[in-house]
Amino acid sequence: MSMILKNRRAVLVWLVLVVLINSSPLFSTIPGIDSGVFLYTARQMLRGDVPYRDIWDHKAPGIYFVNALALLLTPDSRWGLWILEVVSLLMAVLLSFETLKTAFGESSAFWGTVVWVSSFILIYEKGNFSEEFALPLKFATISMFVQGLNGKKYSRYGYLIGLASGFTFFLKQNLLGISIVCVGHLSIWLLLKKRHGQMVKFLLASSAGFASVSLLFLGYFAANGALDDFWNAAFRFNFVYISAPTFSARLHHTQEGISALFGSGIVLAALLGWLAAATALYKNQFSRQHAFLSVGIIALPLEFLLSSLSGKAYLHYYLAWLPVMGLLVSFCIYYVSEFARKELKPPQQKLLHTGARLLMLLPAITIFNAWVYELPASYEEKTMGIAEIVKINTQKADRVLVWGHNPTINFLADRVAPTRFIYQTPLFNTEYGSEEIFAEFYMDMTTNPPVMIVEDDLLDIPTLDSSGIQVWNGREIPQSARSFFDFVAENYVQMENKALYLYTGK
Repeated sequence: MSMILKNRRAVLVWLVLVVLINSSPLFSTIPGIDSGVFLYTARQMLRGDVPYRDIWDHKAPGIYFVNALALLLTPDSRWGLWILEVVSLLMAVLLSFETLKTAFGESSAFWGTVVWVSSFILIYEKGNFSEEFALPLKFATISMFVQGLNGKKYSRYGYLIGLASGFTFFLKQNLLGISIVCVGHLSIWLLLKKRHGQMVKFLLASSAGFASVSLLFLGYFAANGALDDFWNAAFRFNFVYISAPTFSARLHHTQEGISALFGSGIVLAALLGWLAAATALYKNQFSRQHAFLSVGIIALPLEFLLSSLSGKAYLHYYLAWLPVMGLLVSFCIYYVSEFARKELKPPQQKLLHTGARLLMLLPAITIFNAWVYELPASYEEKTMGIAEIVKINTQKADRVLVWGHNPTINFLADRVAPTRFIYQTPLFNTEYGSEEIFAEFYMDMTTNPPVMIVEDDLLDIPTLDSSGIQVWNGREIPQSARSFFDFVAENYVQMENKALYLYTGK
């Protein structure tokens, strides 16, 4: 065992493959719901459509470009996406190991990385999420922050931090926790050192890096006449999305994340590392590691806060916690090792090392359990079955609407939606939905009626047979919505599969 662990980088590479193999097309036949949205959007981008203008979704745009690159690599399969996921996680793992090694030594960095990677498998939900592709950017930010502290090229590292932060922001806006801490820490450090000119240069350089990325994305949307649509979906809707949850809902989100990750040991080790880091800073111990400890202490509660803004406890949200938790776990291991070396006698050290080796089995147990307790295949089977029925009963040029929130069917069947509202939950959002946007939807549906409508069975909007309905969820339904339900009643008939509606009108 010790011989194998000597080549720690090779072990980490194999660990990445073990963690991700279950989400490869070998074992995972279809994408998840959000992944289906991203893949459908990416395919339409490659055919000339523009996100937000032609396909409505409220995620930041970076994830669509990642998926578009994946489909360029393998147009007819999801292997390209899986390859990008492997490359992304591998970059994050190696950056984690190399960066943490500079502060806590090779062994602590290795095991801290192993713990967060094995925890990854508990919460990545079949993958293809913004939080997943942001992991290497977060570790790159920490790495450049440390190099900036140790060197004198503040403008260079400031620009690189700005670049990494910009790409992180355009993957998902609330993933900037580590970036905020690193930029703030380095700025304050330069201020306290009375290097005012260098602080200004650093802030200008980091702003320039962020602006460079922003200009790329904003330029793309401006050139395609989609800036207003981009703002409306990716910002205005999201402001509504995060304004609704109560404090208790956000607290529940954090509790759910702790519960989801608890089995791998990362939560307990990270919290112990956080307490040890706070104590070390207070007592001015481990001075060589102060920068890392400061980042860990501030970034952990900030990541908790930022990931809870929506109040939703989706497992993949907690991927944002892993970099700072990995840092704190590495320090926890380093702290215990240093304590044992200085304070314990050889027999006690031997006993502690034996216990530590047993604890290191937790990552292996975590991965094994994630493989054994796989999610039920009912969703995959049903979605694949409906997609096949759609393909058989329609032509490739026909338009198909999925009523609900599962455009994965459009992607699998390769059928284009008749409207940019490829899912309709935003239309019924009490703070965002309006007569204006529902009128747009109604116009799309009546101008170019879909040959088939598929009703998702996980609806949180009115069913298609809601003709005559006036009020839903305590709110009066817009007139255009009522007209849409009447249009369906008059022009569509249910097939033998009650979830499918076939167009019979002229």
